[in-house]
Amino acid sequence: MDYKEMLREAMEEVRVADHMLIMTYPLVRDPKMLLAIIQKLLNACEKSLTAATSFEYEWKRINALPKEFMTKLKLLKEGFQKDYGFTPQELKIVKEVYNIIQEHRTASIEFSRHEKFIISNNDYRLRTITQDQIKRYVPIIKSFIEKIKKRIDIYESWKNKAIRG
Repeated sequence: MDYKEMLREAMEEVRVADHMLIMTYPLVRDPKMLLAIIQKLLNACEKSLTAATSFEYEWKRINALPKEFMTKLKLLKEGFQKDYGFTPQELKIVKEVYNIIQEHRTASIEFSRHEKFIISNNDYRLRTITQDQIKRYVPIIKSFIEKIKKRIDIYESWKNKAIRG
C-alpha cells in the first residue's frame, strides 16, 4: 500500500472517530465507546506515521523503515519535526493517544462512571477518558495528518514537474 492510500485511510479513521464522538456517543452515552473512538484515532496516527516514514524511506532520508509506533514517532520528532511543521502539542497528543491504548491493554481494572471511562493500572493509578478530552484530540490529530499530507503533496508535485521536464 502506498503512502497516499495510507493517508486517505488515516483521514477516514479520523472522520469515523469524529462521527462516533459527535453523533453516536451522545445518543448511546456508553463511556466504553470513548475507548473505541480513541482506538480509531490511534489507527489514524499509526497509518499517518507509516505513510510519513515510508515516504521518507522512499526519498532516502532514512535508512530503514521502523516497525514500532513509538520508533516512528521518535524518528519524525527528532529528524523531521521542522520539515513537517509539527507542533509539540501535536506530538504530545499522538503519544498520549498511544499511551491510553497501551494502558487499556495492560489495565487491571476498567470501569465507567458519570459518562467517563476510567482505566486503572496495577498500581491503581487512574486514567480518565471523557468526551471533552477526545473533542480536543480530533482537530489536533487531523492537523497532524494534514501536515504529513502537505509535505508529501509538495514532493509529489515537484517529482511530477521533474518528470515532465
